[in-house]
Amino acid sequence: MGLETASLTPRDVDEQVQGLTSEKYVDPDRLHLFRELFEAQYQTETKLRPKELYPPVTKEEANARTGRGLPVIDPDKLRLGVTEPKDLLQRICAVLAERTGDGNSPSGQLLQAVESGQLSPDELARKSVAYDRGYFEQLSERMSVDKEEIVFIAEALVAPFLRVCATSIRSKVNLDLALSKRCPVCGGAPLMGKFRREDGRRMFECSLCGSQWMFERLRCPSCGNEHQDTLGFFFVGEGSAFRVDKCDKCRNYVKTVDERQGAENVQRALALQDVATLYLDIIAAKEGYQNIRESPWKESTVHD
Repeated sequence: MGLETASLTPRDVDEQVQGLTSEKYVDPDRLHLFRELFEAQYQTETKLRPKELYPPVTKEEANARTGRGLPVIDPDKLRLGVTEPKDLLQRICAVLAERTGDGNSPSGQLLQAVESGQLSPDELARKSVAYDRGYFEQLSERMSVDKEEIVFIAEALVAPFLRVCATSIRSKVNLDLALSKRCPVCGGAPLMGKFRREDGRRMFECSLCGSQWMFERLRCPSCGNEHQDTLGFFFVGEGSAFRVDKCDKCRNYVKTVDERQGAENVQRALALQDVATLYLDIIAAKEGYQNIRESPWKESTVHD
């Protein structure tokens, strides 16, 4: 089975980055950025404890939430703490600022807003879990910063907290029966899909908490379209294990790796495979398709 982001260590990432940098179409700079951000997240993640982040959840409570079409984690109940979100945001912004060399970059502006008390890292993280489009649009306008860049930083900020929360909550949900278009644990959008090595079943991995859940093979996870004449895929390179599953009804797509085509002794995290297949995102965008991770930000509703 593929590795979940939640089980990765910096050493794992280093080894996998080394193996990926020599592959065709891969952008090494993007991989190294992922490694640096992951290192910053990991320093925070190792300090966190599930019970301190979220109240205990019973299976009955989890089933009640999923039965209403809601993720088990309620953003309003997250207890992120006072110092950890700020410390992590500082690390994330430092990594990004070092790469751009611009103190007036989006990361630099966010950090200045936090230091001046104009922006709460806790609120920034919670709003990203809730996919609160209005909040980020207002923040983008107020700071004159592209919304997508702020969202990227906010999701990098909240991810390690959700990964730790999910470790104690995943067991309360039958992820092989979830069949949800978003993560049944935290509500995050799919990062990427895979056809599981052992049985070929279609699985998604959450872009926020790293949980993996099952989804129908011939159905669009964005709009629910099941008409095969408007569902399709494309790939680059003969025999490639990677492809873009697209829907011509909603024009959304999700990248997918077929684990059955890869070497059995090579396991790589989908989070790294996602970065390594940026070329597929570029091609899909040129063809007028939108990554499924963007679709929740186009919707006007947030979680209950």
